[in-house]
Amino acid sequence: MTITKTVMHMSTAHRWTDTRIFERQVTWLAKAGFAVTLLARTHPGRDLVGIPPHVRVITLNPPSSRLSRMLIGPVQALVIGLKDRHSIYHLHDPELIPVGIAIKAVTLGRAKVVYDVHEHYPRAVRDKGWIPWPLRAPLSRAVWLAERLAERFFDGVVCANEGIARQFSCRRRILVRNFPPSTGTRTAPRKHRPGTRVIYAGLISEHRGIPQLVAAMAQVRERVPGATLKLMGRMDPPSLLRRLEGIQGWEAVDYLGEIPHEQVLREYDEADLGVVPFLPGGHHDVFSLPNKLFEYMSSGLPIVASNFRHWDEILAASRAGVTVDPTDPKEIARAVALLLEQDDRREEMSRAARTSSQNYIWEGEVERLVGLYDLIGQERAN
Repeated sequence: MTITKTVMHMSTAHRWTDTRIFERQVTWLAKAGFAVTLLARTHPGRDLVGIPPHVRVITLNPPSSRLSRMLIGPVQALVIGLKDRHSIYHLHDPELIPVGIAIKAVTLGRAKVVYDVHEHYPRAVRDKGWIPWPLRAPLSRAVWLAERLAERFFDGVVCANEGIARQFSCRRRILVRNFPPSTGTRTAPRKHRPGTRVIYAGLISEHRGIPQLVAAMAQVRERVPGATLKLMGRMDPPSLLRRLEGIQGWEAVDYLGEIPHEQVLREYDEADLGVVPFLPGGHHDVFSLPNKLFEYMSSGLPIVASNFRHWDEILAASRAGVTVDPTDPKEIARAVALLLEQDDRREEMSRAARTSSQNYIWEGEVERLVGLYDLIGQERAN
């Protein structure tokens, strides 16, 4: 019997342009022969262009509030998801777990449901500043219980890193990490002019250590005149921009806002150093395995990153960068300035980063995802 390879990826929390969802999973699944529908939030300023063959994108309007997103979004997702039946439903948010259970019930279990765990959500809930403090513990517990339901009733759990995977004990738990494709790996040597260009790409928030990074740039400029920091990404919350503009060191920042991923990769080619200054606490220091760490490596960028144990291990093994205390602007500044001053050392790290990046490529990750789909698809056919 022929297996109908149709899959719907669903997210009410992420924009359709999300790197893990669209750039990695949806695009590469279409290359592997799946007909993929993506349901996700619209991205203001980004038209639905450049969509690969065999991919259909359905966008949800921006919610009026986080509460409406979590209450109304899943209902919209359920209605749209059941309008055109799919073989597999791949859910990217914990708030969609009830949707997955409903889909299993309505289709009498014929539809297969996969839950994708991007981060340690029970711990992440405890760090959300917009959630009133008395509600954080019970909401964290509710998310934990919802994930136990997903583990029991869904057909597979996809985990973004090893730390998250250890939180699940189901039989069909696979690891699909945020590695870049090998096609994006830089092969030409970098131009090791006197280093002045530092780069950060991703969500810009307090938990990502951006205020400390901006403050560090004032001290970097004392040693490296003309040093600049390119910031690329969305401010969360938008009011953070005003605070950052008031920090001594902002004069060294070139803020580009949100730009397409292709442009981000071009900016990497012009940079001398990449930074990942996430703060400890919550899930970052235990579970986070950010995409940008490996994109920096594949671009041949030397790295200054937070001194989390698992990041220490990766950078020590690859010799692609150094780690610092992300809460200390002085320590960040010393490490950044030292690498900008040492062209030969940056060149050595750049070569090591490009070599080691071959151990962290997306092609191996998507093979596991395709394997899971094929396995549960065969069960459906039988």
